[in-house]
Amino acid sequence: MPHRSPLKLALLLLVLITLAAGGLWSYRLYSRLRVHLSGALAVAYHLQALAADPQAAAAILQRGELTTLRDELGALEAHLLAVRRETAPLLFLCRYARWIPYLGDDIAAAPALLDMAIEFTSAGWWGLLAVDPLAEALAAADAAPADLLGRTLPLLAAGRPRLLEAREAMARALAARASFDNAGLIQPLRSRLDQIDPFLPLLRFGVDGAVLAPTLLGADRARTFLLLAQNNHELRPTGGFISGVGTLQMERGMILSFALEDSYEVSDYANKAHPAPPAPLARYMWAGVLLLRDANWSPDFRTSAEVISSLYQLNRDAEAMPLDGVIAVDLTAISWLVGAIGPLQLDGYPETVTGDNVLTLLQHYWAAPVGAGTIAEQKTSDWWQHRKDIMGDLMNGVFRRMGELAADSGAAAQASARLLQAVQKALTEKHILLYIPEEEIATVLAKNGWDGGLRETDGDFLMVVDANLGFNKVDPRIQRQIEYVVDLTQQPALAEAHLTYANTSPAESGPCRHEELRDQTEYRGQSYEELMAGCYWDYARVYAPRGSQLVAAEGISDSVELSEEGGKRVFGAFFGVAPGAQREIRLRYTLPDGIARDGYHLIVQKQPGTMETPLTVRCLLPTSFGEPEVTPGTAQVLGDQVIYQSALTVDQEVVVIAPRPDRRPLLVLAVGGTLLLAVGLYLRLTRKGDEP
Repeated sequence: MPHRSPLKLALLLLVLITLAAGGLWSYRLYSRLRVHLSGALAVAYHLQALAADPQAAAAILQRGELTTLRDELGALEAHLLAVRRETAPLLFLCRYARWIPYLGDDIAAAPALLDMAIEFTSAGWWGLLAVDPLAEALAAADAAPADLLGRTLPLLAAGRPRLLEAREAMARALAARASFDNAGLIQPLRSRLDQIDPFLPLLRFGVDGAVLAPTLLGADRARTFLLLAQNNHELRPTGGFISGVGTLQMERGMILSFALEDSYEVSDYANKAHPAPPAPLARYMWAGVLLLRDANWSPDFRTSAEVISSLYQLNRDAEAMPLDGVIAVDLTAISWLVGAIGPLQLDGYPETVTGDNVLTLLQHYWAAPVGAGTIAEQKTSDWWQHRKDIMGDLMNGVFRRMGELAADSGAAAQASARLLQAVQKALTEKHILLYIPEEEIATVLAKNGWDGGLRETDGDFLMVVDANLGFNKVDPRIQRQIEYVVDLTQQPALAEAHLTYANTSPAESGPCRHEELRDQTEYRGQSYEELMAGCYWDYARVYAPRGSQLVAAEGISDSVELSEEGGKRVFGAFFGVAPGAQREIRLRYTLPDGIARDGYHLIVQKQPGTMETPLTVRCLLPTSFGEPEVTPGTAQVLGDQVIYQSALTVDQEVVVIAPRPDRRPLLVLAVGGTLLLAVGLYLRLTRKGDEP
């Protein structure tokens, strides 16, 4: 009988034990997953049915139903967490399964999909916990709308810590969603995500709006905000020329006072010492002091808001109330907001105001105010004193309309949904800016980009900031394009900002002479439309990472002015674009060392007040990047370069990550080698055991 060594028997026993343990683990895993997945699906189906039934959904406003719904979300989260815990080893391996045919992308996305489901469920649980105390107040049918808002705001403020928890969970869910692309997923999953994705920004906005509302509406005390009406037809760094300025005081959801006046009236520089203006304003607009209407010179709205607040307090002296924040709104936002709550009927105006005609009416009644002279009579009439009456009349009409809607619950629900969408869009695209120094609120605003602050980054950065210094409203006739090329094969990396400005105003025979504007004391146009045509005089600034060094500039007659702001290197230049003409500007500069040490990350920040600016980004990659991972998914990898094209309606980010060395072959070799070694050892021991 052949002799079998103890080592051979031990190896055989180890293999059998491993197979048995693996089988037992698989069976137990299947049993546990079956329980948790069945429980999760049961809750999910119930929530889906609830969402499809408006009457059933309305019932959750009752306190008991809301609590039950929260319990169901808690159970769903517990089941999903258990699934993630039980499948942790498999989820780790899923990340390396992209190579599997047909289902590889789906398997690779599984960990992120599970994380997304868990975090959204957690956000819902925290959100319901925060608003649970509101259910009883909302169910009180005898409460007047104003009383109802006054009663619910303190409760919403008390729930802020829970809302912040919901916000953090929502942020984690959105990060998980952004970590994979839909393109490679199977059709049913891709279709479901395509249905969900458009609502994700609104969900985030709803949570953040609930965090901000108690402060903005004065839940704990009267709050006073400085209002800025910015005219983005005359573009300035934070969105437009400050045409109107006023105050809005809120307490417990009620408007205590509202006033809006001409920004020119807040400029008592003859009796109050004002600070010196920025150098470009002194040089190209011949400003002797910094006035409030020009005080939004920094594109960082937080900085400009503090300067504007100080100047307002200076000029209003004892009349000024302590300010709790600054709110800036441009013409684009006004058209969206009026479109959401309109139509409006203003006292003394024959037209019905809608989102489609509000800008036309603002322009018309600016040039020809009701009951006053016209711009054509500006020297001999009271036109100057009344040209901005329409702004205050419009705002009063908006507030009156909101009061009317609040009294009609059916109309209020529909208008509120439209209004929330309009506000979300205006905040996201930077047509409304908010500055509130209260730390907790400021953090929420900054994370969303609603504060208009210069964004911080350790990577590459680009922001193009235009300031119309031509005393006209020609910006709607200016077509802009931005092309940014960064060559990462150079040491240091070389960047080029290629800016194109086309003035689509009707061509004029005379040349553009900026010096002729110096002694101008009146508007040359006879209507607002005439002021929207003519020569374009722009002071443009390009914001780049600190440490960038200018190499060359083309398309600029004057020298490029160098400065720093907010941790950024700034290149500034003044130029003109004649009607019917086009100007191209190229700035080449080196980027700081290490800008692409661990991959490349670019933030292109949008200037507030601008519309859809075509943007092209081209990255020339070194060979060390191999076949990189690139986001967003619409970016193209063509050979040794990445090309990304978009419309700059919101801030854009381009991330290029050099792939890490693929360790799967090494893992296969290691496992295969170990198995071969074990088999060889087993055969050798068997042969020795068979020897006589």
